[in-house]
Amino acid sequence: MLMIRIFLILCFSMSFGENRFSIPFSNEAWYQLNYSKIKSNQVRFEPDKLRITVNKSASPLIFPFEQLVKINSIRVRAKLVQGKININENNNQLETKFDDFIFRLGAVFEGDKKLGFFKKKIAPMWIKELFKLNQTETGISHIEFFNIYSSRHIKESSRRQHPSSKLMYENFYALISPDGEIKMDIPLEHINKNIVALWLSSDGDQTSSSFKIDISDISIIY
Repeated sequence: MLMIRIFLILCFSMSFGENRFSIPFSNEAWYQLNYSKIKSNQVRFEPDKLRITVNKSASPLIFPFEQLVKINSIRVRAKLVQGKININENNNQLETKFDDFIFRLGAVFEGDKKLGFFKKKIAPMWIKELFKLNQTETGISHIEFFNIYSSRHIKESSRRQHPSSKLMYENFYALISPDGEIKMDIPLEHINKNIVALWLSSDGDQTSSSFKIDISDISIIY
């Protein structure tokens, strides 16, 4: 019922010329995926923020849309309030052993990829759950991630296909600021696809990192 109400609010807002909708911070709206053999993050929902506590852990949060949504951009406001990623100036986050990030926002786009009987048998659990959470009648094309990174080896605005999955593409949005403030205004209008879900990820399992991040706003812009 919550997802139905969210969709009705979106339609109502659009009909009156408003073009922004703030994603609610509620455990009824978000789903936490778990990786095999990796400790999960602690997640706390509050009326005005979402706190993610990472302790050598990783577990993405998924916000599935009940209907296909065409988004022009996504706005994020967050802050690293404690801790950091355990890397130094010689470490490169593009390498598997340092593949942890303070914050990644992913847009899950519609497509024709679906899990048939054989693929369900061999797919990792997180992929099975992601496809199960897709409440639209379409399949999935890919996930476009936008990362806040800590390694100066990474070039801002660069992009790559993630080495662990053909479903994932990473855009390196910005280096984490000295004060921990995160301000992202992500254009998506140039990607001519509807979105079926949002994906949030903060992880510290590869680098044995511990930190806390408060997310105060995630808004979708039409």
